[in-house]
Amino acid sequence: MSAVKLIESKEDEGRGERLVLFVLAAVQFTSIVDFMIVMPLGPQLMRSLQVGPAEFGLIVSSYTFAAGVAGLVASSVVDRFSRRTAFLCLYAGFLLGTLLCGLVPSYELLVAALSRGHLAAFSAASRWPSSVTSFPKNVGAGPQDR
Repeated sequence: MSAVKLIESKEDEGRGERLVLFVLAAVQFTSIVDFMIVMPLGPQLMRSLQVGPAEFGLIVSSYTFAAGVAGLVASSVVDRFSRRTAFLCLYAGFLLGTLLCGLVPSYELLVAALSRGHLAAFSAASRWPSSVTSFPKNVGAGPQDR
């Protein structure tokens, strides 16, 4: 293999790694924003859904509880499937659930829709191993480690 082809293949490999990193970071960002956006909307949600602070607390907590429980389950279940397939299906479900959250007309349906936080947890369980296996072992290692 000539030196030029070797350099070109290294550049192509670097582009692919950057794309994977960008996609994983974008998904992480949307997961965090989705969770955090409920808090500033508190007064408006309480007014439009006609609920009090205790009910709003359940709105906020439903996502967290669902994600916490599902995170424990996801760590053993997600490994049974292809990482890419699991990641894409779960993230699509997460996006669909986010869309449904914007369309629900009642408090009960909003709590149920926000409980889809489990999809974010399952998505995270497939996202983090992908970030580890997508890059060569010595990326970021110092000269002494190579």
